[in-house]
Amino acid sequence: MALVVEKISDRYLLHALDRFWHNSCLKCHCCNRLLADLGTSCFSKGGYILCKKDYSRWFYDL
Repeated sequence: MALVVEKISDRYLLHALDRFWHNSCLKCHCCNRLLADLGTSCFSKGGYILCKKDYSRWFYDL
């Protein structure tokens, strides 16, 4: 997760983990997909931001 010091000028802001994000910066650590495109939820574990599918696969693989 890189720190971006760029003014947010996107039409919409994303708020996750007590921070605001550019739409193009909030991505799943595992699959690198934009979380805004995948729904309204994201998950965090061990410092990683993950989509629901990868979070389930990493931590609840059945």
